[in-house]
Amino acid sequence: MQPWFRFYHEVLDDPKVQKLPGDVFKFWVNCLCLAKRNNGKIPDLESVSFAFRQPKNEVEKLMQIMVDAGLIDDKQSGVEPHNWKKRQPKSDSSTERVKQYRKRQCNVSATVTDTLEIQIQNRTDTEKKRQPFQAFWEAFPKKRGKADAQKSWDRQKLDTHIDAILRAIESQKSWPDWRKNEGQFIPYPATWLNKNCWLDEVLTVAPPRMPAQPVPVY
Repeated sequence: MQPWFRFYHEVLDDPKVQKLPGDVFKFWVNCLCLAKRNNGKIPDLESVSFAFRQPKNEVEKLMQIMVDAGLIDDKQSGVEPHNWKKRQPKSDSSTERVKQYRKRQCNVSATVTDTLEIQIQNRTDTEKKRQPFQAFWEAFPKKRGKADAQKSWDRQKLDTHIDAILRAIESQKSWPDWRKNEGQFIPYPATWLNKNCWLDEVLTVAPPRMPAQPVPVY
């Protein structure tokens, strides 16, 4: 059983309540609390006297004031606050509504969290996927046809070969054909990848030989 009961704001506009003296108003509120403890019933005078720590004759007097004001009903089934069953229904669905609301909020929060985690993971995976290709693209001297180069890169799954590819690019930059006419003969990146040019042997150019110096004769 819930430890609380409903207290309606209409009390502010109820003349029966608002015209009560302060001590009687307090007694009425205490009777509501006591009724909540006893399934909507106000117990006998002795029990009320003990619960409120008030003399029995004073309790009897205050109870009669409540009955006369129409705030307490003396029925065959027992004494109870007026309209208690109507205002304090047992089949209260608010708890279930709160549970359902919290459940929906939890589901929404979990969905949002999962979605964010998926988005972050997708971005991370995309960045990891782009890093090797981006390193290749930044190193390759001719920046043409990036989309085609990306397709070739993905098709051949070249991420694991990035170190060898970067070494090949650095070596081939010194090739005479690549240095002619401001790089006119450098292949397109996609063509270079499709032909596996990064597997070509490194061309080494021997340094020019210096003419022998005559040995002075003394």
